[in-house]
Amino acid sequence: MAGAVQVDDNDSSIVYSGQWIISLGNKNEYNLTAHGTFENGSTVTFSFFGTSVMWFGTIPGGLTGPSSAVAFAVDGDQASSKTAILPMSLPKSVITSHLWYSSPILSNGPHTVVATVLNAQPEIPLWIDYLNYTSSGLPVDVPNAPYSGTTSSASVVPETSEAPSPAISMTPSPIASPAQVPQEENPRQQETSDPFPHVYPRVSSKSATKASSRPDEQDILPQYCAHTTVLEIYRG
Repeated sequence: MAGAVQVDDNDSSIVYSGQWIISLGNKNEYNLTAHGTFENGSTVTFSFFGTSVMWFGTIPGGLTGPSSAVAFAVDGDQASSKTAILPMSLPKSVITSHLWYSSPILSNGPHTVVATVLNAQPEIPLWIDYLNYTSSGLPVDVPNAPYSGTTSSASVVPETSEAPSPAISMTPSPIASPAQVPQEENPRQQETSDPFPHVYPRVSSKSATKASSRPDEQDILPQYCAHTTVLEIYRG
């Protein structure tokens, strides 16, 4: 059956390359998670069978610094390319479900979208929350590549002063209603005055070698994440 399919950032079909951290516990983020990075050149790759794709993320609040950016392209096609820039003047509140990228209408078939982080800044991480793609209704036969890392099993600390959670089922549905696909505006986009969510690192599923983290990464994290627990940061 044709329709919109929503894919969480923590789904195994999404492949991350580079150094990423994971936020847990923000009720306004899809399935309570988002992936963020400070590293220039980090990539996110997703393959699907359909006719369009959209990427959504989180914009942190109350931070200042040079702009970070992320470039998107489908099948390496220049016509589908777009660079989204995180503004230097960020909102005071965190904005979730921000539309980073919407592809043009694609031919019905298999496609691969790649997001590449550009001009990464240590003060301002770039966050990706989930994506939507339009399924053609044909059986999806796109192999799911494994993660380059796995999430640590740290517990989520409940938040106390958040805005009410949007009505989102925590049980992912393989096929969502077409009405869930945001068009010109994103009805799920919300602002919250809460502190930024708890952040945990991605741990490699292989025999991971601990990355030589830049000193500013360890210093910066507590500055923008209230209630932050930083375990360790590994490169996937």
